[in-house]
Amino acid sequence: MPLRRTQPGALVSVRFSSVLFTSLPREHEDAWTKKYGLRYPNDSELRRVATSLDTFAAGDGVAFVRFFERCLGVHGSEATHIFYVCPWVGGSISEPGILNPTRSPLLMQMTVLHELAHRLLTLNNAYEIGRSRSGSLSDAWRFRWGTELSFVTLTHVPVFALLDEYVALHPELRAVLDADRDRHAAHPAYARAWEIVEQRGSAEVCLDARECFLGLHIGRG
Repeated sequence: MPLRRTQPGALVSVRFSSVLFTSLPREHEDAWTKKYGLRYPNDSELRRVATSLDTFAAGDGVAFVRFFERCLGVHGSEATHIFYVCPWVGGSISEPGILNPTRSPLLMQMTVLHELAHRLLTLNNAYEIGRSRSGSLSDAWRFRWGTELSFVTLTHVPVFALLDEYVALHPELRAVLDADRDRHAAHPAYARAWEIVEQRGSAEVCLDARECFLGLHIGRG
């Protein structure tokens, strides 16, 4: 698969940290193995996964940052986006940037883009949605997508729409996204987010998000 062309100013990297890995207590290893039903990986295995994902991140990760900027009209390329492959009982998380290796390196490519989307939304203040001030993104997103939505569903609607639109431009990733969506079907909050994206259309959801960001920035003056 050819790498996307990178541009100066954008960096997305996936790494392995021996300090992070060895700092986890034995109780964490036991909890992770019990939760995921997998053998606990060793440092050599984690390094190989990180190397594979880093190659993907250097190409598609950077391309996704550029796509995010064009799609939503906000920034993302000024920052360096670093993620670490580490068995984490809480799962993958955009902050502080943990990729939990519970799937094949190929399927974890979508995890990279998923957590990168969360990271970029965070950088653009999308997760100030819990605040009660008038005109917040919480108000705007709920008005567009459903007043009854949980926090998890609400924050995943734009993530899934962005992924769907990006993959439409890069169809070689479609099977990976479809497998990722199938995995989320077992999680009601994620499944509901995908349902909204399907019903409204990923392009329309991205337009919603762009307009909401514009309204937020105008409101701030």
